[in-house]
Amino acid sequence: MARAFSPRRIRKRLTDEETLAKAVEMGKVTQVEALLAAGANPNVTTAAGMTVLMSAVANGHIEIVRF
Repeated sequence: MARAFSPRRIRKRLTDEETLAKAVEMGKVTQVEALLAAGANPNVTTAAGMTVLMSAVANGHIEIVRF
């Protein structure tokens, strides 16, 4: 049985915001929810100038946009 996702188990090489951006890009709804609940900032921008919401829209992840 797979372990439940926990933002605490993420290696600290990435910030919560970087991890959030990657989870959004990949369409990982459960991970996005957990990271936001843990306090990741959804308003930061990537190097390309996109917020995570803009990234979700650009990648067609409607379930994340609705969240």
